[in-house]
Amino acid sequence: YQRRVHGGSWFDHVLDAVHNRNQPNCLFLTYEDMIKNLDDVLLQIESFTGYHLTKEEWDLIKPRFGFGFMKKYEKMFDFTLMYPTRAKDKSFIRKGKIGDHENYLKEHHLKEIETKYRNMMLDKALTYKF
Repeated sequence: YQRRVHGGSWFDHVLDAVHNRNQPNCLFLTYEDMIKNLDDVLLQIESFTGYHLTKEEWDLIKPRFGFGFMKKYEKMFDFTLMYPTRAKDKSFIRKGKIGDHENYLKEHHLKEIETKYRNMMLDKALTYKF
């Protein structure tokens, strides 16, 4: 079974980033890392960009990195609105929880995705916990 995805395959997108992760103009971050420790990720961004913000500046912008901000301004983050296959009654941004996809996919879909992930990401510097 294979379906076409607007914007291309997630696997191709991530593999391209993984292959370029050591380039000086590439900062590789994951949503899971942001959820687990946003402060560390923000420090990585600060170091990568060369910008050094004061505590007051961080306190001002930090909420914009959170799920609540994305949910509040969902239409600004939802690129799928432009596609005719977009379900009009569905939210692009669900709950912001790691692993929540398991609540939306059937067991055989999860196994299919995990198998594809293991085959495509084998020997790559990216691990994902299913």
